[in-house]
Amino acid sequence: MSTRPRFVIIAAAIALLAPLVATPAAAAPMTYGRSYSASVQQYSFGLKRCIRISISGNVTFKIRSHGKSGKFYYDVRLVEPTMRVRGLTKCTKGKATKLSGMHMQQNWYETKCDLKADASVSFPWTIGTAVTVECGSRKVLRLTSTDMTKRKVYTQFAESHVAAFTGRATYVAYPGKTRPLCLATHVRTTAYLKGANDAFDPRIKICVKR
Repeated sequence: MSTRPRFVIIAAAIALLAPLVATPAAAAPMTYGRSYSASVQQYSFGLKRCIRISISGNVTFKIRSHGKSGKFYYDVRLVEPTMRVRGLTKCTKGKATKLSGMHMQQNWYETKCDLKADASVSFPWTIGTAVTVECGSRKVLRLTSTDMTKRKVYTQFAESHVAAFTGRATYVAYPGKTRPLCLATHVRTTAYLKGANDAFDPRIKICVKR
C-alpha cells in the first residue's frame, strides 16, 4: 500500500470586515461579516503533479443575548464560497501546468456540532452527509462541480447563492471568554491527467469572531 504525505497548510487568513448591515432600528440585530482564505497542497505520485487547493469566501452571522445563559451566534451563512484547484510541476516553486479535468466538492459544517445545515438551500447547493472529525456522521452544506476541460486552474464559485445554518452556537457563556465560530469543510477533489486520476480529501477549518 502506498503512503501519501499529509496535506500541508500553506496559507490561512481571516479578515475583519465592516458590518454588512446597519439598520436604523436600535433593537434590530446587526449582521457581521468576516472573510476567510486557506490553502493546502499535496504531491500526487500517480499524476506526477502537485495539487494545490485554495478556498476563500465570507461568513456572515448575528449575535443574540439569551439572558444569564450568555450570547450566541445565529443566522450563520456562507457567502460566495470559492474553491480553486491548481496543478503544479512540484510543490515548492513549481510551475503551473494543465490538467485534463477536475471534480470538486465542498462539504461544510460547524465544528461544535451546534448548528445544522439549513435544508432550504437552493441550487447549486445541496444537503449531503459526511463523516466529520468532531460530530461523526453529519448533514453538510454541499457544493459539487465537475469540469473536464484542460486548464491550469479550476474554479468552483457559487455566485449570489447563500447557504445557511440553523440553530445557535455559543459566543460567550457567563462567566467566560468569547468563543470563535468555527466551520470546516471536507474538500473532495479528483484530478485527471490523460488516462490517470488521483483523489484528495483534505479537511480545512476556518474560525471567525466578532
